[in-house]
Amino acid sequence: MAGPELKNVEPSLETLSVSGAYLNTLLATAAQFGLSRNAILQEVALDGLTLDDKEKRIPASLFLSLLSCIAGHPGCDDIGLHMAELARPGTFSALGYAAMSCATLGEAASLIAHYEDLVLDVGCTTLQIDNALAMLGWRAKLPAMAIRPLHDAIVAGWFCFAQWVTGITHLSPRKISFAHARPADISHYQRLFACDMEFSAPLNAIVFDAAFLQIPIVQADHDFNRLMREKADAVLAQLAASGSLRQRLVSWLQTNLPRQQASLYNAAQALGLSERTLRRRLADEHTSFQQLLTEVRVRLASLYLKDPQPNLLDIALLLGYADQSAFTAAFKAWHGITPGHWREEFQLSSAGHD
Repeated sequence: MAGPELKNVEPSLETLSVSGAYLNTLLATAAQFGLSRNAILQEVALDGLTLDDKEKRIPASLFLSLLSCIAGHPGCDDIGLHMAELARPGTFSALGYAAMSCATLGEAASLIAHYEDLVLDVGCTTLQIDNALAMLGWRAKLPAMAIRPLHDAIVAGWFCFAQWVTGITHLSPRKISFAHARPADISHYQRLFACDMEFSAPLNAIVFDAAFLQIPIVQADHDFNRLMREKADAVLAQLAASGSLRQRLVSWLQTNLPRQQASLYNAAQALGLSERTLRRRLADEHTSFQQLLTEVRVRLASLYLKDPQPNLLDIALLLGYADQSAFTAAFKAWHGITPGHWREEFQLSSAGHD
């Protein structure tokens, strides 16, 4: 089953980006393995790239090429884990400084989902709390970004940063999961995390005691934190101002659908417009908020359904629906069949081409 014809609303590696600060940390990590910064940049045709400006944005396609190139060098399989251990607040731009000055670990964790695009806007982070347990999870926006080095850098980055800002080196999560396959050698993972681990999991995630969220941060500073959040808000506004309004709204929807925040009011607030102005400007581009919301959901629904790992409830939540039944009803309106039936037909079709 080829699936329905869909409009081109999926993000691309050219529209997604990474901060220069994050890329610099990757290059610094590679240098610890004896890899020359200039030589690495030349390998991926980036030898003319200047990264003095830490706020400079680098297309995700270039970052992906660089990360894959470094990981392909002998002995660099664990580059993502090493990068996480080297990371400091500056690695994560204003988000890093805002997080390190929060009062508690929970306050810092809550900032990630809101400000992660300052660092890299290639995925979506969620924080879930269920009684005594909490979970930080991350999923790539595009299959091309779902690679081991990036998974490692993000999940281990959370863990190492939490140890650094709390001063506690023996934090023990309940479980770590990665979407990539189990590497042949997991000794570095075992040394770093010292807990249960799962590979080929539906989600990159770290599960820990919810009580950890109350751990105080060593360098808590209310005034500095306020300044860093103001800076982070300003940079987010600058990012939102780039590209056409349609592109900006699509990007915002893709990030905020899993957070159950994809309303016209929230979108207008994020884009610095009134609801009336947003409606009018979208009409000028021959579209509407509801049309773009539907297009993004249609596109992402097929993308998620092609992956056998997430269940239908997970997909419903990723698309911003309150429950599975609402997603099923919408999907039937789009395609005339249930999402479960669509997935079965796609899997049968794929098997027939193997």
